[in-house]
Amino acid sequence: GLNRQIRRMCEYLNYTVIKLKRVRIMNVELDDPVGKWRYLTDEELKNRVADMLRKGFIDEVEEIIRIYKSNQLPLLNSVGYKEVSMYLDNKIKKDALIEKIFFAHKKLAKHQRTWIKKIPNLKAFQSVDTAKNEIMEYLSH
Repeated sequence: GLNRQIRRMCEYLNYTVIKLKRVRIMNVELDDPVGKWRYLTDEELKNRVADMLRKGFIDEVEEIIRIYKSNQLPLLNSVGYKEVSMYLDNKIKKDALIEKIFFAHKKLAKHQRTWIKKIPNLKAFQSVDTAKNEIMEYLSH
């Protein structure tokens, strides 16, 4: 991931990386304590959708359709892709596209939360090291 890319870049430049700390993911600031989580706000989610579109999401979907010569691919039923495909087919306007992607993401997040709540004894770990130690401890019993 990005962490490894940064480490390799620094290594190439003969810098020593002691510690990396992720401070944001895309447009979402990570100001919560380690091990804590929260739902994205509507504003953060809307900004994420706008950022996806600004960074060429529509072009990406157009390219997929062009390469595979079809707008009926299973991939195009995924969240975001489905809505962009509708936009490219002139079934919705751009302002509706943004709202539809936003609500599709919200709906998916709600389904994921419901699914996660149903998992018995789900355990979240603060870090890879913590997870490794706790799993080894659990398996030793």
